[in-house]
Amino acid sequence: MTDIKRLHPSALMLYFITVILLPMFVLDPVILAFSLAGSVLCLICVKKSGEKSGIWLYIILFFGITLINPLISHHGETELFFINNKPVTLEAIIYGAVSAIMIVGIIIWFRSFSLVMTGEKLLYLTGSVLPKSSLILCTALRYIPLFKQQSAKIRNAQKAMGLYSADNITDKLKGSARVFSILTTWSLENSIDTADSMKARGYGLKHRKPFSLFKYHVSDVVFTVIAAMLAAGAITFAAVGGLSMEFYPNIVLPTASPLIILCYVFYGALALLPALLELKERIKWKYLTSAI
Repeated sequence: MTDIKRLHPSALMLYFITVILLPMFVLDPVILAFSLAGSVLCLICVKKSGEKSGIWLYIILFFGITLINPLISHHGETELFFINNKPVTLEAIIYGAVSAIMIVGIIIWFRSFSLVMTGEKLLYLTGSVLPKSSLILCTALRYIPLFKQQSAKIRNAQKAMGLYSADNITDKLKGSARVFSILTTWSLENSIDTADSMKARGYGLKHRKPFSLFKYHVSDVVFTVIAAMLAAGAITFAAVGGLSMEFYPNIVLPTASPLIILCYVFYGALALLPALLELKERIKWKYLTSAI
């Protein structure tokens, strides 16, 4: 298990909120590059072994956004060529690439978030405030992998009984409809059993104190303080230093200043924090194994 997965749910929630906040509102190439690099490294650290990374999907999405923007936006002074008597400008291409980096980076951050923040952790954070909504959300998230597993079991059972055939389109549609009907019935029965079980355990009562294995440790406090300080510093220096970039009618980069450089340093450290924790964990593991 990676070091970041062992952190307290509230510390993880604070980190992902802060690391995603600045790239969503600041179109700065350095900030967005740190965001993309940090999100990719974080996904590598937290993803399960053997799981497909989906890198081709992110690459296609990046080039798709980059190429679509100059086709629908024709602003900018540097005209490269014309398509249907409409100019394709350098500024529009660069704006599309920067926007693509922002969107892909945020999507990868949310992918890492979904792997780290399990349904149990989300239920722990929101269960005392919104018990019913939290239960519905966690149940919905839990049923996504269960649907896949149960549908595969039902399809295999149908094949073993000779009721599922994929020889032609008609038989395949009939078999899929039968599997879907059985899966729907199973999900309804399972959801009723889950609701009755939660009610019997007193879920949602006012004075009920839920049992939880999540406890704050010194490492959680240290991580929370470091992440909060880095995020506060990056946001403050970005606001005071005037971190902004203009694309139209021509490209104007942010003026290099000590405040802007400090913003880059603080946010870069914040974005690379999971990778640094993983690196620390691997160095510690190699040291302990070498000492045996």
